Amino acid sequence: MATEKTIWYQQNHISHGRATSTQEFKRGVGGRWASISRVEEWAEKRGLIDENGPLPLPDKQMIKFLEEVGETARALLYDDMDELRDGIGDCVVCLIVLAAQCNMTLEECMDAAWDEIKDRSGKLENGLFKKDGDFDN
Repeated sequence: MATEKTIWYQQNHISHGRATSTQEFKRGVGGRWASISRVEEWAEKRGLIDENGPLPLPDKQMIKFLEEVGETARALLYDDMDELRDGIGDCVVCLIVLAAQCNMTLEECMDAAWDEIKDRSGKLENGLFKKDGDFDN
């Protein structure tokens, strides 16, 4: 059962020009996604997400994610593998929480991304994959 705050958020929050999902909030499932469930539980205990739905904090979580991306980039530039591993993990944690705050799961977002890229064609140029249409032939 969604809380009043969750219902308000779902009805009034706009993300990238579209209303936030009104689907019922669901936790990550077990198996290979067990780590996601642990992060969701951790975030709930700290008030970052609510078991009945999202709280209106995704803008703050996005800023936290960008901070972690910067730290990850620094670790990569300085060839610090321990900090790079930690930074990648921190970024994933931020994305799990961000997804939950937007009434989504990381699995759902990964599936959507996979559906978009699975048949994508393009070419590798200077170490960067460029999809068809992003470069001149």
